[in-house]
Amino acid sequence: MSRASRRVVAVLALMAIFRGPSVAAAQQPSRPEAERPVVGDEQPESKAAADIVKHLERPKGFCVDLECGSGLLSQALVQKTSLYVHAFESSDERVGRARKALRRFGTYGLRIHVEKGGSGVLPFPDHFVDLIVRGNLSGKGLDKAPWSEICRVLAPGGVAMIGSSAASGGPSLLSEDLAKRLKTMGVSAESVNSNGSWINPDVSRFEL
Repeated sequence: MSRASRRVVAVLALMAIFRGPSVAAAQQPSRPEAERPVVGDEQPESKAAADIVKHLERPKGFCVDLECGSGLLSQALVQKTSLYVHAFESSDERVGRARKALRRFGTYGLRIHVEKGGSGVLPFPDHFVDLIVRGNLSGKGLDKAPWSEICRVLAPGGVAMIGSSAASGGPSLLSEDLAKRLKTMGVSAESVNSNGSWINPDVSRFEL
């Protein structure tokens, strides 16, 4: 079996596993697509998603959103790409809030799934993920980010966008500061100062 075929099988298997908790939601009557709410273009999450998409070689595949918060950035990415988004949050309460917010868009369980985790080992095969997003990073969070896991699961040609979204509302780091911190770890990173403070690290430089 070719690498591409194995990847398709893995995607289908993961979707089957991760969509399990959303069966009840999927059985609820759905509104026509034209009547579903969307993340508006003027919302900061939508603007951040638009900037992230510009860095993608391919706006499709598998995306991981680490600590997704409200889930609106994940939803905005779904609206602007053909990505399937697997999002994480740090507590059951935060997971519940994100799921509740996303169900009203009609995409939860179909193109987005949220579960608890994201700070340790990521439940994905090597070189599997096309986009990794972490959008509410604080100073201490930089050290706690699962860098080795980000490197392991990111596919060739994939993109990691790490930083602080303008929508996060919390203390942010300037992308230049993030880049300097990573430089001390031997990793180069592109600074992206738009709709927040972001870096696009060259994860191929991380040593596993």
